[in-house]
Amino acid sequence: MNRSIRLFAVLAFGMSLAVALPAHGKSTGEVARQSIPSVLSARTLALGANHTCAITLQGGVKCWGSNNQGQLGDGTQEDRAAPVDVRGLRSGVRAITAGAAHTCALMDNGSVKCWGAWAPSRVEAERRSSTTPVDIPDLDKGVMAIAAGGEHTCALTRDGSVLCWGENYAGQLGIGRLFGSYARPTRVKELGGIVQAVAAGRSHTCALLQSGELECWGDNNDGQLGLEMVSTGGMVSPQRVRALRGKAVAVTAGAQHTCALTDRGEVFCWGNNEEGQLGDVTLMRQGAISRVIGLPRPARQLSAGDWHTCAVLTDGSAVCWGEGDFGKLGDGTSWLNSAVPVAVSGLNGGLREVASGGHHTCAVLSNNQVLCWGSNLDGQLGTRRSGQSRAPTNVVGLTSAAQVAAGGSFTCALTQADSVRCWGANFSGQLGNAGTTDSATPVDVVGLSAGARAVDVGPNHACAITAGGGVRCWGYNWAGQLGDGTTDNRSQPVSVQGLTGVRAVSVGAVHTCALLEAGNVRCWGSNEYGQLGEDAVTQRRTPVADVRLEGSARAIAAGDNHTCALMTNGKVKCWGYNGRGQLGNGSTITRSVTPVEVQGLDGEVVAIGASTHTCALMRDGSMRCWGDNLYGALGDGTRLDAQTPVRVQGLSGKARAMALGGFFTCALLENGSVQCWGSDLYGQLGKAAAVQQNTQPVAIQGLAGTAQSISAGDDHVCAVLSSGAVQCWGRNFYGELGNGTSGYHTVPVEVASQ
Repeated sequence: MNRSIRLFAVLAFGMSLAVALPAHGKSTGEVARQSIPSVLSARTLALGANHTCAITLQGGVKCWGSNNQGQLGDGTQEDRAAPVDVRGLRSGVRAITAGAAHTCALMDNGSVKCWGAWAPSRVEAERRSSTTPVDIPDLDKGVMAIAAGGEHTCALTRDGSVLCWGENYAGQLGIGRLFGSYARPTRVKELGGIVQAVAAGRSHTCALLQSGELECWGDNNDGQLGLEMVSTGGMVSPQRVRALRGKAVAVTAGAQHTCALTDRGEVFCWGNNEEGQLGDVTLMRQGAISRVIGLPRPARQLSAGDWHTCAVLTDGSAVCWGEGDFGKLGDGTSWLNSAVPVAVSGLNGGLREVASGGHHTCAVLSNNQVLCWGSNLDGQLGTRRSGQSRAPTNVVGLTSAAQVAAGGSFTCALTQADSVRCWGANFSGQLGNAGTTDSATPVDVVGLSAGARAVDVGPNHACAITAGGGVRCWGYNWAGQLGDGTTDNRSQPVSVQGLTGVRAVSVGAVHTCALLEAGNVRCWGSNEYGQLGEDAVTQRRTPVADVRLEGSARAIAAGDNHTCALMTNGKVKCWGYNGRGQLGNGSTITRSVTPVEVQGLDGEVVAIGASTHTCALMRDGSMRCWGDNLYGALGDGTRLDAQTPVRVQGLSGKARAMALGGFFTCALLENGSVQCWGSDLYGQLGKAAAVQQNTQPVAIQGLAGTAQSISAGDDHVCAVLSSGAVQCWGRNFYGELGNGTSGYHTVPVEVASQ
């Protein structure tokens, strides 16, 4: 199998709520109204880049989601898909705030405790991470409110002054100088009055004065300080926001934008507007202040996430605007941005508070119930399921599979009845069911209910061999990789022109190749790096002339931008992109349109696979790999690229099949077990605890039987068991694991109690 290079991590920066003193006091598309014991109740919320925290009705703190820096405060660095108690904070908490990867709590006695990436100790200038709360030096009493930004935090004291600590590369601490990091709270200088609320963005900070005026400092590259002009270098002391119309009663800061709520219920925003987060359809990047147009009624509460903004209206409903990825606007769409406010679906009033994070949003209802929507990759929605699974999970309703093929964010299976079914992402029609709606369970591919012989998939398109020896493809088609003579996406299979007698098909990132019965190879789609095996650097919408192999092939493998063939004489030849040595001929010449022989294969090759790297399975059950090794996908114990094959180390038995993912590799052993190595960002190695990578094989635990075949996608793996059932693990953004869930929700879902 073969994969494409895709963005494997989303970098979200800290956002903050407008933190003044807070009041004490199912399936996607369905929101339960009744309060039941399994649903979390809370007083208030704080959302970080990829984690969520809540103050319980008892005054304690529970957190869930990403925990790579200890930001959940439970003493571990394990992600949690359901709320866990912050150690030592069962009561006495008045307010909370969350940064990119840290969290802080304001206690009833006026002291402050923090945990996660920025947890300063009482030793001057010491910075460290902490997985449990630590006391902030010099803030043991007198604090009224707190606000966390990307990598800094600020506290508002009883006398109306502000103290900040953390990173200061853009002047976000407001202490009169740039750069450095400060482990102890330092007083903000030159404030123009008594402060009643403070908000912190990724690298800027704003204060709301008792007069209703605003002052901001720090990064102003996108005009987020409201100075009617952008500037570089950062403002190291507070600057008055001059053009705000009306008296501000609340302020909130996103990654690179700021919004204020006035006493008339109007909302004004300024700063970066690339995703529509200012609620202004005309401005992209500016310092001018604009009123949010399209609010159906006055707002009474406001929260800015990294790239989106949400408001609670006077009737208790909620609206959001800005970046819509993962459905975080809550309007039932998965990726659509909106520069005008859209209603959050399924709330029907009764909302007390909304909180916006990096790629998710949460709300507290008037009955204290907590609902969340958006990305759930790290479990930040608190639904007990994250957007990944580190253990095999059953594909729903698929018990008679003959073959499975994992793609970028979708999966297809050939059943024992010779039909093809697919599940997961469908934005390019890659599920083949004549639609473009994602599905977290298998759907039938139109026209392939019988007679299919094999299926293979790439990042966003798929192809099947028919009983007559032809090929039919569907999905993404910008480079002509479907082979029907067009560049139109297809949501159901179309025939590849001019192909008969096909023995095997292999799908690359944006190209496809077929092995014919005579042993010749023909390819189509993108040829930017010569992966079609012809000189012209252009796309081909139908199969081109035979690749010049100078012999017959018996197997093929299409990688991201290169292709390999296993020849009948046992040699391996590759062509196309070679920037990381994936052609295996000892060089890193960027491209080769002519097949070159892989050097140094010391044995008989029985199978090949290609992705960003290339591997060969040997007759003796060992494996050799070469090419990209950034995450240890070559399995030789290093992270050094290899221009010729290196032996995979640490296999616990003989391999009889293999699967190459985006930046990882898996082997199916003779005893039916599976081992994987390389990137583990989404649990694709099956390890209980998250790690960046593993440079040698680790065993997949929890398979419900012996595996008969395996396939690896960009960030997930699937196995066909001896029973015919299919189990998958790894990333589940779009339902690619087929277990009925996905890694995001486009409308609110309930947060579990624990």
